[in-house]
Amino acid sequence: MKTRFFFLLVLLLTGCTQTDTLSNDNESAEPNTLTNTAFTSTDVASEYSSAYDNAYEMQIFMHEDLSTLTFEGTGNEFASYQVKTNWLSANLVRQVVDNGGSIMTRYYRVGEHGITLIKEVENENTPLTAEQLKGLPSISTLIGSPLEVGQKFDNWTIEKMNMPYETPYKAFEHVMVTMKNENNQTMRNYFVAGIGLVATEFEILNEDGTSDVISSKLKSIEFQ
Repeated sequence: MKTRFFFLLVLLLTGCTQTDTLSNDNESAEPNTLTNTAFTSTDVASEYSSAYDNAYEMQIFMHEDLSTLTFEGTGNEFASYQVKTNWLSANLVRQVVDNGGSIMTRYYRVGEHGITLIKEVENENTPLTAEQLKGLPSISTLIGSPLEVGQKFDNWTIEKMNMPYETPYKAFEHVMVTMKNENNQTMRNYFVAGIGLVATEFEILNEDGTSDVISSKLKSIEFQ
């Protein structure tokens, strides 16, 4: 079960299908005013105290710079983990995920049309720079636009918008849920505008008809 969970956690946090459709966002572009989004500025303000007046729509779905988010897990010993985030530029992000069993470093490109994984390293010794990351192709998609129910990217679908959802950290009123079904497994990511990923969940259907549910929910947010 340990090996299986490591694999599923990677799927939840990164997606699994290579994509080129979101890899051409301008890496040096300046953020634009947030418009035409399913989440209004009022929604963001009600969820989080920071101001995102001049952000890409996608920037508000990535954890803040110098933040450490702790997730409380159930269903598996590795379901609890911490994510440390550093923004290397306006649209390049480094995240270090430590679940007590492995330490994975993931690099994301945040563009106007999506958030894509561009590099993944286990037990990284020397962090990569923004210059080293420029031009790397996208490996998989974390979120794709437009942000509306039914939108598909890789094998994921936006299942719900503005859904109430409770975590140990707080109860949220405007949560976006992405979902994927694959090989008797249902995977879901839960995002909040102004914070980013706040929960992951997957249900595994067993041969005997029973199911196992492994979930990780946001417990705390701290800043370095």
